[in-house]
Amino acid sequence: MSILSVRVLRSSTAERIATFASDVEWIGQRVFMPASLTLILFAIGLMFEGNWSWGEFWIVIALVIYVASFAAGAGFFGPESGRISALVRVEGADSPDAQARIRRILMLSRLELVLLILAVLDMAAKPTSDDTGVIVVGFALALAAGALVIRVSSRAGSASGLGTPRSAD
Repeated sequence: MSILSVRVLRSSTAERIATFASDVEWIGQRVFMPASLTLILFAIGLMFEGNWSWGEFWIVIALVIYVASFAAGAGFFGPESGRISALVRVEGADSPDAQARIRRILMLSRLELVLLILAVLDMAAKPTSDDTGVIVVGFALALAAGALVIRVSSRAGSASGLGTPRSAD
């Protein structure tokens, strides 16, 4: 979805961007949320079946990232998607405010993807609190990926000229 969102944002068609945002909202509620809950249930099951401790450093990191991702989805992405859909219905797909909100939510979702990739790397490397080098490299890679996401997002937004965010009040 993240790769597709870059392509869609490069489109100069406000309708296509708004339709994509609506599709992402639908998929989020019907695919990503249930998949996320399934993931944590299987993770809990593996914890009981495996010989890992809940206090292991890599498990704590993975759980913190999962909780942050779930909270972002339930507390921001879901409600903001609904607000965007309502805004598009009222003001139209070419509304500058709607386009700016769509671009912002898609950029933030790519940043969340960077966190989820960091969680996968964490679970593959299984660092302990003694693995300072692995932890520093992991966070450095996450920061670099986040900076790249922001750069690509800003390029996609300026390429189409749509949805330039309003200045803060």
